[in-house]
Amino acid sequence: MSNLFPLPGVTLENSGLIHVLQKLVGEEIEHYLETLFEALPLGICLYNLSGELVYTNPRGRKLLGFTEPNYPCAQIQANIKLYVCDSDRPYPKEELPAILALEGVCVGPVELDVQQPSSQRISLEVYGIPLLSPQGEVVGSLAAYIDISDRKQQEIEQRILANYLQTQANRYHEILQAQTDFVVRSTPTTTITFANQAFCRAVGRSPQQVIGRQWAEFVSAPELTPIFEALSTLTPEATTFTAENRLLNSLRNWISTQWKPMGILEYKVQLL
Repeated sequence: MSNLFPLPGVTLENSGLIHVLQKLVGEEIEHYLETLFEALPLGICLYNLSGELVYTNPRGRKLLGFTEPNYPCAQIQANIKLYVCDSDRPYPKEELPAILALEGVCVGPVELDVQQPSSQRISLEVYGIPLLSPQGEVVGSLAAYIDISDRKQQEIEQRILANYLQTQANRYHEILQAQTDFVVRSTPTTTITFANQAFCRAVGRSPQQVIGRQWAEFVSAPELTPIFEALSTLTPEATTFTAENRLLNSLRNWISTQWKPMGILEYKVQLL
């Protein structure tokens, strides 16, 4: 069962709360549950076997937007506005975790939005837990929930940033493909990971045929040694050099080319 408590090693099973709740159902439940749950930093709702809300702790009322301590649970259940996350679609009440838990199974985590009476909308992570009698019969259910609005906002911001970075990467890719100069990216072992159209046309191969091969295959062998020596000297202060070498083109002829290799250094030390 998922751990709903913010204390290491404390779960619903070893906390003894399920055993206590089983004894309290129908026995001055409001008084005892308020004592048990009023200090918890998560929302708690208790439902009877008919699916009626019979108790909500102070934190739970605050998250739902009903801060008046004497506000009837029946009115909370009738007036609460729940939605599928990030949408205007009402969340089906028969699919709420606590209602599904009346079937005797634990449900969650489930994410949903609540529209508070103040018009503020927050996101909740909800768990539904069945309450069992000593004989193992379902006598009610418990919903435990926390505010995850900050986490959801961070997820939205991360998606926006990822989309922005992808857009920038696509634009950069288009610019590189439009260059008439050769543009090649490779690993330190010369394995090609990107080659623009100009380079591919020059060597007479498609990008699929070029990527994964070593650019050393297209360079005159006697000219490789000084290139490798220059690559080994790249530092954060000197990340580039100029090299002139012959390249084997699509007609199997050697053509003279000038390159300006630029090292990409991991943590400004290791060549990538």
